[in-house]
Amino acid sequence: MKFEGKIKNFNKIVVSDPHYLQNVWCRYEKNFDKSEDWKVIFLIKEVDEMEEEDGLEFNIKGLDFSILIKREKSTSNLLDIGKYTHFEGMKMNNTEIGIDTAQVCMGINEKATEINEFAKRINNNKNVSSTLYNPPFAIQTACDGKLGTVTEGTTKKDETDFILITGFFDEFADVNTVDELKDYIVQQLKIEDLELCKDAFEVKHNDIDYNI
Repeated sequence: MKFEGKIKNFNKIVVSDPHYLQNVWCRYEKNFDKSEDWKVIFLIKEVDEMEEEDGLEFNIKGLDFSILIKREKSTSNLLDIGKYTHFEGMKMNNTEIGIDTAQVCMGINEKATEINEFAKRINNNKNVSSTLYNPPFAIQTACDGKLGTVTEGTTKKDETDFILITGFFDEFADVNTVDELKDYIVQQLKIEDLELCKDAFEVKHNDIDYNI
């Protein structure tokens, strides 16, 4: 399912394992000098397919997703999971999002601040209860490793044009349906005026990105 909406007064974003402090390389954080309204397009797909590796077959089941957050003047667009268009000459900066405590989160503005404040508290106090260890704004993944990648597209003037978050939650994560993940994204990214995209059910077959 593909949705679009608006993020009003966007000025800060964090995508991270909630226990990571700001100096951890496999987390993403961005602050902007002023608050502006941005557009957002996100796509969630159910995955249930067989894969083969070293002669062994195994089932991959879960949710693929991509979230494109872009300036209102941006011509970038989300085509499919991890597939997008962008203006020619843009620089791409990729950040791999790591997971070390079987949970991950994202948030903007005050929700991003909440993530950072939690990380400071948890790192300053090792003797905490399991309830405090797993904050309510995080998705429990049931395993460690990698969520996905955040790609930041910047112009020749070093202005952020878009932020693309792409990842995968397997069947053991505590978001099991498209609606559950949609609700989490809408809440944590404070998305307003949410609409179902006209091409919500179309399947695209394109390369990972294009210049336009």
